[in-house]
Amino acid sequence: MNKKELHKFNNRFNSFALAFEQLKKAQHRNSIDKSITINEVHLIDLIGRNQPVNLVKLSELLEVSRSAITQSVRRLTKKDLVTLNLHRIMKKINI
Repeated sequence: MNKKELHKFNNRFNSFALAFEQLKKAQHRNSIDKSITINEVHLIDLIGRNQPVNLVKLSELLEVSRSAITQSVRRLTKKDLVTLNLHRIMKKINI
């Protein structure tokens, strides 16, 4: 590798390192899901205050149908905000 090639390689590497650092910073800025609704925040809070909780208990606490709770929890699961532990008898939800 001659001096010119080494200089070119060094410039490319520095550009890569700078872009990588910017990407790391942007990742932390953008990792917060801004599309979370107030209802989802309320549901997460309810799950946290009533551990362990299942879908039936959540539907009773919120006085909504089980299908509505299932859909809401599925959305939170897709956003990685809660986990759904499937058991033989009941489904428990964890934050």
